Amino acid sequence: MIIYKDEASALDFPTIPMKDSAVKARYSLDGMEIIYHRGPELRGDDVMIYTPYSMTVHYDGVCIFTVSIEEDDLRALSPMLGESIRDLQNEYGVRGFYGKPMISLYGNDEKESLGQYLGSMDEEAVAEFLLSVIYDSFDTAEDAVKLG
Repeated sequence: MIIYKDEASALDFPTIPMKDSAVKARYSLDGMEIIYHRGPELRGDDVMIYTPYSMTVHYDGVCIFTVSIEEDDLRALSPMLGESIRDLQNEYGVRGFYGKPMISLYGNDEKESLGQYLGSMDEEAVAEFLLSVIYDSFDTAEDAVKLG
């Protein structure tokens, strides 16, 4: 997914983080603000995912791009699907209450999945990975500057 900041519109998805929720760091990149979130509150009320990590990109005061590591919340899915949590755990191949971590991109009024995240869940390693996705999506060789 390639994003052109001057042509991008505000995102309106229930599964993207609230701007000031669970902020771990802020960055600046080419006139944009990047916010790194850890377990943020999401915009929607009844979303059935957990987002352990996310970066949102803001330009002219609006969120124009988000890259997240998301996990299906099996506790929320269980009653909706009429399946036991144990059955869902078997189906997902997990032991906990969440599905496998998946990489999701939000931009240009669409959501795109990049598949399963197989990297380290260490906070710094995830930040580097999410920033690399942002660099690719905005087609920039410039590095973000950490603020504060």
